[in-house]
Amino acid sequence: MYLKSDGKLIRVPYSDVLYFENVGDYIKVITSNGNYVIHGALKSIDARLSYPRFFKVHRSYIVNLDYIKDIEDNTLVIDKKVIPISRAHKPTLLKSLNIL
Repeated sequence: MYLKSDGKLIRVPYSDVLYFENVGDYIKVITSNGNYVIHGALKSIDARLSYPRFFKVHRSYIVNLDYIKDIEDNTLVIDKKVIPISRAHKPTLLKSLNIL
């Protein structure tokens, strides 16, 4: 995927993205190689993502399921960042994980 940040297009592999965070009119894209800020709405990003490992867990967050370290109550941890999980999204999230 390409991100338009600071007036240029930056190629970022889907597998490098840890999560997307909604911040007002902008979206922070947190990757394993750095962070980017792009203009837009999380809803439009969610509709355009074609990588099946992304999941919207909250109105402000879309996460890469491959980077979830742990889940406790209504939060999950990715790279030391605690991310809330909405009650509406939690059952679907748990179904999409490989729980033994």
